[in-house]
Amino acid sequence: MLAKFLLVVSVVAVIYLTGRFHARGPRPAAPARPDPGFSPRRHWPWLALLAGGLLLAGGIFYSNWADGQRVAEVRVIDIETGATVRYQARKGQVMQRTFVTLDGRRITLADRERLETTVPE
Repeated sequence: MLAKFLLVVSVVAVIYLTGRFHARGPRPAAPARPDPGFSPRRHWPWLALLAGGLLLAGGIFYSNWADGQRVAEVRVIDIETGATVRYQARKGQVMQRTFVTLDGRRITLADRERLETTVPE
């Protein structure tokens, strides 16, 4: 939730800074002044925004990766008999009808089976 909020704030900041930059209009050119080239002092807001965006993207990527590495308890329930089989799998390895257990077995559910996933806090 915090990552989504920070993403929205950073997009709004980019739009705002771009608008301010373009609202200044063209500046009169100095006749004999050479082009200063890249100056970190002149471009620090853009560099800070870029660094913040990269940190935010890295944080979101890490958060999704870490969440997928959590161990979940997977229960496979046979609808007809009510028999239950329990497995443990990483949350990122649980798909719609298949999952890979911690010991490396790939389990594919039949049409008459139901999958329930519980992730302990």
